[in-house]
Amino acid sequence: MKRAVALVLIANSWAADGSIHIACSEGTEDLLKKFNKLFVGTHPGVKFAPPITGPTSLAFYSLITGTSALALLDREIWPLEARPFRQIYNYEPIGIRIGRVGYSGAGHMNPPGIYVNSRNPLRGLTLNQVARIFTSGGVGGDIRRWEQVGLEGEWRERVIHIYGPRDDGGMASAFRHAMLGGFPFARQYETLSGPAQILQAVADDPYGIGFADAYHAGRFAATVRMLYASPPYLIVYVIRELDSFTKEYVQLMLSREGQSVKDGGYVPLAPSEAAREVSKLK
Repeated sequence: MKRAVALVLIANSWAADGSIHIACSEGTEDLLKKFNKLFVGTHPGVKFAPPITGPTSLAFYSLITGTSALALLDREIWPLEARPFRQIYNYEPIGIRIGRVGYSGAGHMNPPGIYVNSRNPLRGLTLNQVARIFTSGGVGGDIRRWEQVGLEGEWRERVIHIYGPRDDGGMASAFRHAMLGGFPFARQYETLSGPAQILQAVADDPYGIGFADAYHAGRFAATVRMLYASPPYLIVYVIRELDSFTKEYVQLMLSREGQSVKDGGYVPLAPSEAAREVSKLK
C-alpha cells in the first residue's frame, strides 16, 4: 500500500537533487537497490542516490559522518572500527540484523571468512581454534599443525601455512582484537595486499588457511572452500535518534515483503528473529 507521508531525514543524507544516500558494503549493492525499489513502491516521490559502497569499515564511516541515512553491512562492526562512532555519539552503534549472509559461490560476492584449500578435508573450526591458529599466546596454546585440529593421513605432520591482510590498523587489526582475543598474529602469519592475493595463496597451497574480506571469489570456487566459525549476518547500522525515514525503511526490510526479496547472497531471518529485530526500533 502506498503511503503519502512526509518523511524526516537527517540533513547530510540528502543529495543535491533531493535523493537519499545509503551506504553499503561491497557486494550488497544489488540487494540495497531492491530494498530501495520496494520502498519507493510504498512511498511515492522518494528518490535514492546511487549507493555509497566500499569496504565495510568505510561504508560504516558514512553513517558516522552523517552522509548516509543508514549503513547496510555484511558483518558486525568490531570495537576498533566502532571507536570513532563512540567518540562522536557517546554510545555504541545500533545494529539490526535483517538477514544472513549466504556463501554465494561463483559469480557473487562472498562474505568475509576463513578459507582453506579445496583439498583440505576439514569440516569446520571453532572460534577458539581460529584464534589459536592465527595468533600466538592465547588460551589452550598455539595450533601449528593440522593434526591438532583432527586431520590425519598426509595432513598429520604438516605445518599450517597462514595467510591474511596486513595488521595495519584496518580490518586485520580489528578482527584480531574483536575475535582473536587481541593476541599478536603468529610469526608464520604471511601478510598479503588484498583478498584476491590471499585466496590465490590458499588456492596454490593445500596446507594453507587464510582470512579474507568480502570478495567476488568466483574464479576460486573450485580451489578454495569457506569455513564458518559463526553465522554471518547482514546488519543495518543506525543512530539511536531514529528519524521517520530510517525507522520506516528498516521496518520494511524486516516486513514479510522485505524478507521475501531475492538476492544471491541473502538468506532471510526466521519470523521470530525478524520480530525480535523490529523491537529494537521502538
